[in-house]
Amino acid sequence: RREMYDALASVRDPSRLEKALQLMLDPSLDFRETMALMYSPSTPATRALVQTFFKDHQAALLARMPQDEVSGGLVGLTWLFTGTCDPAQRASLASYVTSTFGSMPGGSRVVAQAIEAMDQCIATRASLALAPWLRGRS
Repeated sequence: RREMYDALASVRDPSRLEKALQLMLDPSLDFRETMALMYSPSTPATRALVQTFFKDHQAALLARMPQDEVSGGLVGLTWLFTGTCDPAQRASLASYVTSTFGSMPGGSRVVAQAIEAMDQCIATRASLALAPWLRGRS
């Protein structure tokens, strides 16, 4: 089943992924398995789709998530948002993950690490954009 959920999560077609994400709302399925659908979006478009789905169904999803772990599934979703690596979204994403996950057990540490990783990604992309040889120029 894990492989099946991993395959569904890595679908590149946003409309297919959107259908698969509905499985997380099905009470007859074990949420510890279906939540894997949120952890590995394969493209920027599918990442944005999963982010929107989570925000739209945040209360229902948080209620279904296991509450007996520290910095696990709940706070691991921080990386879903900070993995965007987009300077235009940096402030809003940092604010969102801090307010949503920061107060959870182990959340402040994970949120700080995820925001730092996002900042490093943004800085790295900016540095690489300055390298002319990477753009095919001499």
